[in-house]
Amino acid sequence: QVLIQLKEAENREIQRVINKYHQQHRLLSSMLNCRTSPHIETSV
Repeated sequence: QVLIQLKEAENREIQRVINKYHQQHRLLSSMLNCRTSPHIETSV
């Protein structure tokens, strides 16, 4: 019983880290997309 609870807590922690990583990755990729998108370069 305790092992199962530990496993669930561990999975929740991993899931939280993965979610945080995905949010940062999405933010980074959107920033990169803004920087590398051609229509912004042509408007400057």
